[in-house]
Amino acid sequence: MNNSDEQLPTVINTGTINIDNIQVTVHTLDSGQRVIDARDMQKFLNWLGADNNEQ
Repeated sequence: MNNSDEQLPTVINTGTINIDNIQVTVHTLDSGQRVIDARDMQKFLNWLGADNNEQ
């Protein structure tokens, strides 16, 4: 299969979950996979106290 035959996944549903005072947007793809919005993931990691520069 070459790259032109592959299709990108499609978002079929979007919802939010609330964790404490943080709203996290979750997208459901047509494959059934759920993915978290990148900006909301960063907000959540900041809320947890994670540091971007830690390795």
